[in-house]
Amino acid sequence: MQTIYPILDVLPKGTIAEEPMQDEDNGYRPPGVFHLSDTAITSSSSYLQDWGSTEGNGSMTHALTLYRHSSGSLVFGANTYTWSWGLSTNHDLSGDSSSSVDVNMQQATINLLADMNVQPSTLQSNLLLASPSTDTIPPTSVIGALPFAPFVGGVMTISGTSVDVGGGVVGGVEISTDNGTTWHPATGRGQFSYAWTPTLAGTTFLCSRAVDDSGNIEIPTNCLNVNVSGTSQWSIWPLKGGPGIPMTSVPGYLLLSPQHHNR
Repeated sequence: MQTIYPILDVLPKGTIAEEPMQDEDNGYRPPGVFHLSDTAITSSSSYLQDWGSTEGNGSMTHALTLYRHSSGSLVFGANTYTWSWGLSTNHDLSGDSSSSVDVNMQQATINLLADMNVQPSTLQSNLLLASPSTDTIPPTSVIGALPFAPFVGGVMTISGTSVDVGGGVVGGVEISTDNGTTWHPATGRGQFSYAWTPTLAGTTFLCSRAVDDSGNIEIPTNCLNVNVSGTSQWSIWPLKGGPGIPMTSVPGYLLLSPQHHNR
């Protein structure tokens, strides 16, 4: 039996708790992380504004995430501490505890465990056993022609297409604007886009890599060579690091220029 992935149109009541997490594009994302869901959340007062000391109004997008570690293991992130409340009535959710249980979540968990080579010895009558994916072929992606020549400070939309021929679907696409040194999540899957604002003048390579729903990640081979014109913008912080890291400790740091002191 092939693994069945139901579409979760709405996560049931209580499965996204008071402390949800979002997939931040912060430079620390594991390679090939893709979303299994997206839920917009608006907070009236408890959105975290900094690294842990300030809360206030804000909005975010909660996402179930999945990626395949270099060891071959699948890593699933529910990014909510009440995911299990959608699987069983045996919990302490206030109100009607049965309202949070959802058969689609139960089946999706069975499918996820199948790809981790685990299945239950006994199964509820309304659920189906699943088998692991046999897809080992990564998807491919191509960046299209740029709309204009890139220049420092100019916002450019990098767009392209991706396809998976291994029997699955494209789960997500990542973009690199520095020849694969750093990667950022693009918007879209089969057709993707990423807003890029160059800050350094000179030659660079734009690369894309797609990941499919089995966690197979593309090794980019068709990076686009571009030349960024203009004068490099300056920053008070080093290219790698931030507040509290001595500038002289990071090679290639830049000094502050007055016209960019608010950036």
